[in-house]
Amino acid sequence: LRDTLRAAVLSTFIIILFFSYGHVYALIEDFSVFTFNVGRHRFLFAVWLVAALLGIRLVLKSERSFDRINQALNATSLILIAIPITQIVAFQVKSVKPITAIASDQNFNPQFQIAGTESVELAETTEMPDIYYIILDMYTRQDVLKSNLEFDNSEFLEYLEGLGFYIASCGNSNYTSTVLSLGATLNLDYMQNLLGEIEDLGTSPYEFGKLVEDNRVVRIFKQLGYSIVSFESGFSPTEWQDAAFYEKLGEHRVLGGMNAFEVIFLKTTIGLFLFELDDKLPDAFHAYFDAAYIQHRDRILLELDGIEDAQRIPGPKFVFGHILAPHNPFVFGPNGEFIRRHTPFTLNLDKESDNWEEFVPTIHPVDFQTAILNAVYLPTAGRGKLYPKISSVNTFRLILDSYFGTNFGLLNDVSYYSTIVDRPLDFEVIRSVDYKCPGE
Repeated sequence: LRDTLRAAVLSTFIIILFFSYGHVYALIEDFSVFTFNVGRHRFLFAVWLVAALLGIRLVLKSERSFDRINQALNATSLILIAIPITQIVAFQVKSVKPITAIASDQNFNPQFQIAGTESVELAETTEMPDIYYIILDMYTRQDVLKSNLEFDNSEFLEYLEGLGFYIASCGNSNYTSTVLSLGATLNLDYMQNLLGEIEDLGTSPYEFGKLVEDNRVVRIFKQLGYSIVSFESGFSPTEWQDAAFYEKLGEHRVLGGMNAFEVIFLKTTIGLFLFELDDKLPDAFHAYFDAAYIQHRDRILLELDGIEDAQRIPGPKFVFGHILAPHNPFVFGPNGEFIRRHTPFTLNLDKESDNWEEFVPTIHPVDFQTAILNAVYLPTAGRGKLYPKISSVNTFRLILDSYFGTNFGLLNDVSYYSTIVDRPLDFEVIRSVDYKCPGE
């Protein structure tokens, strides 16, 4: 085309058709008229093809000036660009907001800021055992697995006990959010005590990720001369990149593949056809589309291998592994094989699909959402102090008191429920009478 304005309008029209196809299909996918499903690709694509041909013909044959149309399109483009830029800037500003700006200045407890200044004195005869703290995210207790998922995990638990582990039969985390629960565990206190009064109960727990990244337990062990070992987990608060030993996934493993955002974006365009033809495409395309899931699986394997290899690191060490399994998405089959998924990658349970809920029932708050597998291996000095209802916040209090001469003592074991989406900091105590522990 020699008319640049005409070419610009035509290009914009085709781009709109290309990028809107997936959105429109998502709206009409389950739409029926008199039991006839009109939400089919064959119908929508035919409409899109006719619209494209008519639009092209109209633009090419029209003798009208395209000045005003071009100006309107330019203004619309600027608005559409401004919206995501504003959202990105707002998110970045909010994400760097200091915790003191979230908590009330009057009630704020700055304990986490000065934790590194405390001193732990060791007797000359004190041994410095290696400490492994491994989080298997969303791995729940035996009684919950049995009652909710009809799965008997006793063989594995008996194996652990045979190795000398103590299994807390009624172990619980203290919060339903990973960030809040780890923040409490690694700072030896409940989040309410660490933060004081929170002005906005709708504040995202992820704004407190700093409490996990720079925590009291790690500062204590560093002061005692421990080397910190950490791994890439796929969850930024638990990726301690300043650790003495930090292992991450090599980029070459996923080079050329699509990330999670690109997959989601492509599914909103006419590229949705590629996913509909997924089973007919070569394996090379599968690897390209599945890159985010393959990377997630490789991270888990990296951590499992790294935890085993950490024993070769000289000197006392604190090994921390946050493994996002059995947390969704599920990428391991019964024999460890890779399971292909047909939905965009997400760690959000509410957005998981693929009908997993048909054979993996959801564990609701009333069904022990804070219940965890708590398996602890301790030498004789502290083993006798473990008890069935120990919660996460007391883990390192007990270890430090038993082996390093501190006097933190144990806190009351309390678990709090809150809605992660709406009011994550509006805590409600999960009363012990609301559930029964094994043997009660």
